[in-house]
Amino acid sequence: MFGLTISELTFIPSADLSADTLLGLFKKTARVELVEPGVEYWYYPSKGLRIIVNVARKEMLEFYNF
Repeated sequence: MFGLTISELTFIPSADLSADTLLGLFKKTARVELVEPGVEYWYYPSKGLRIIVNVARKEMLEFYNF
């Protein structure tokens, strides 16, 4: 197990982060994909980050190492 590499990590903040807060922290996205009404994927490829913005639930930050 110690020889394995972590390729992806999902983080769900305890605080409910608004879109304005996320933009203040991470700046402009490289791309936004509307998955369904109220759910967007924000892509930051230079940071290895995808943020799932969901108006009905908490946001999820997915860090990846591809």
